[in-house]
Amino acid sequence: MKFQAVVKRNKSKIIFIHLIQNFQKPLCSDYQPS
Repeated sequence: MKFQAVVKRNKSKIIFIHLIQNFQKPLCSDYQPS
């Protein structure tokens, strides 16, 4: 049970990080003219 809770927490953390990275990518491309 404890192990599953840790895995679930890590999964949500990874998803959160992916969301932040995906959100930052377009912002960076908007600020930097390419």
